[in-house]
Amino acid sequence: MGLFIVFEGVDGSGKTQQSRLLSDHLKRKGYKVLLTKEPGGDDSISYMIRLILLNPDHKNKIATKTELMLFEADRAQHIDRTIMPALRNDEIVISDRFDAATYAYQVYARNVCSAEEFFHLNEFVTNALSPDFTFWLDLDPTIGLKRNANAGKKDRFELEGIEFHRNVREGYIEYFQNIPEEKYAKITTNRPIKKIHEEILQILDKKFKI
Repeated sequence: MGLFIVFEGVDGSGKTQQSRLLSDHLKRKGYKVLLTKEPGGDDSISYMIRLILLNPDHKNKIATKTELMLFEADRAQHIDRTIMPALRNDEIVISDRFDAATYAYQVYARNVCSAEEFFHLNEFVTNALSPDFTFWLDLDPTIGLKRNANAGKKDRFELEGIEFHRNVREGYIEYFQNIPEEKYAKITTNRPIKKIHEEILQILDKKFKI
């Protein structure tokens, strides 16, 4: 089996950029790498789910339970058609978001279900697949939203108020309190992109010798 690495964090934390930098670095070193994301990691079914979930025109139109189930449906498709085939092919899979995001956004910030209900549902969807390692990129949500606004990015979640995004950050804090310390690294991202990338490479080299 290959290696499953995930980047998590609030909107604007830099996870998409850092996942791409890591993918490029590992490819230059000769590794087989699959860079993917949630939602939308499968280029057909998941892509259509992504369009529904992130469309700003759908603000206040998607029921919270529907939102949760769409994310889990996307994950089921993503794992079956994208992640597992790559892992079986001994590839390094790098995903921009996975189940921690669903906990932070839907369980904690939306309060759509209990943590216990989520973990039961998610275990069924993932067949107990979990990341080998997660980079939690932590940032004050006000900074992240300002970054995305300056970049012209505004999906349905970014239209939510600052209190929602602060709750998302709190959701990540709660989620990672229950994850073994050896399975993740918390990285503060209010600093130069190069410094963050270098820290990520150091952690991976120490943890996996890659």
